[in-house]
Amino acid sequence: MKPLYRNLFFVFGIACVVFMALHFDTDGTGAALFLQGAWPWLPVVLGVWIFVYMLNGVAYRTIVNLTAATPDSPRLSYPAALRLTVSGFAFSYITPMGFGGLPYRIMELRPRYGTTRATASTLLYSMTHVLSHFLLWTTAALLFPVVYAAKMDATLGVLIALFVCLAALVYYLFLRGVRSGVAQKLLRVAAALPLLQRFTRGLAERYGDSAARLDECLAMLHRAPRAFIKALMCEYFARLVNTWEFVFILLAFGVQVSYADALMVLAFSSLVGNVFFFLPLQLGAREGGVAAVFALLGLAPALGIYTALYTRVREIFWVAVGVVFIKVCPKALRP
Repeated sequence: MKPLYRNLFFVFGIACVVFMALHFDTDGTGAALFLQGAWPWLPVVLGVWIFVYMLNGVAYRTIVNLTAATPDSPRLSYPAALRLTVSGFAFSYITPMGFGGLPYRIMELRPRYGTTRATASTLLYSMTHVLSHFLLWTTAALLFPVVYAAKMDATLGVLIALFVCLAALVYYLFLRGVRSGVAQKLLRVAAALPLLQRFTRGLAERYGDSAARLDECLAMLHRAPRAFIKALMCEYFARLVNTWEFVFILLAFGVQVSYADALMVLAFSSLVGNVFFFLPLQLGAREGGVAAVFALLGLAPALGIYTALYTRVREIFWVAVGVVFIKVCPKALRP
């Protein structure tokens, strides 16, 4: 990446860190609780994310190296993959719709690996990361009726069944796309819908090249299934490790919960955050989602707000680390 662009990313990141620090707690209640006794657990909570990012880094390195055209093509080192993982997620978090991480990673990879490979590997990793979230949500949906049978009612049963059906459709489309390509077919189907042709007529012409590129990326996964499964499992286990964050945060507030409770909190807050993906920093969505799942589990909703604010402290720290990593360019990324 050119020094000018790297400096622009750096300045933008610093500005966002300052904004997050000034707005993470509007009334000061969560900050007061944090200072009263919850802060000693902060190193433990931050430490959980070392292992999360380590697993993410393995997944990202696996995907980038999977896209190598020949055995002699340059490979991404693990330190470089780890740096891009932390910095990429920092920019995904602080930009609307999580858009910032994609161009940042592509621009970092492009000088050494070329535009095509940089774009393909970044898109593949994004798809793998999203799919790991669906695995987490599916795990929570299947686990809830077993662990929390007493809390089940007709409404929850219908919602869980609908989500499982949606997840099954996502898995089917992904596997179908890996085998035979699905993006271009979906565009053709959308353009042929009789009631929507007014809105979908120009989609094939406008997004045909992007759909073809996406199908090419999916074909790469079909040619290297073991590498893809390795990357996907690393991403999924990273979500399971992430669950411990909520166990430790609640211990910081003097509340002991099971791993299953923490998994539900993570899954639901993650789901809400992704539904409101268009909000920069997921402002308000995270807090509301955590409070809602706390109420469902029989915990004080206010404690959910304080827990979400605690995660803001962790996020500010790791976003700041990601921004600092922008200025560190390992040899593996230099042309």
